[in-house]
Amino acid sequence: MGVFIHEYGISDVGTPPGLLEHQLKKARKHLASKKIDGIIILGDREIKKWPESAQAAKNYINAHCR
Repeated sequence: MGVFIHEYGISDVGTPPGLLEHQLKKARKHLASKKIDGIIILGDREIKKWPESAQAAKNYINAHCR
């Protein structure tokens, strides 16, 4: 399952931190229930461009995935 730091839909912005956290929560749930095999956080080129979104992903991982 892909989670994107950059919003590739109808805009050209970083994924809002709240939405990113929601996506990561859902991805974690699907991973635990074996509905998916893994999670890929896409946007390494976008970290400098969207630092708040990148920080939200980092914070979520540190809080819930250790």
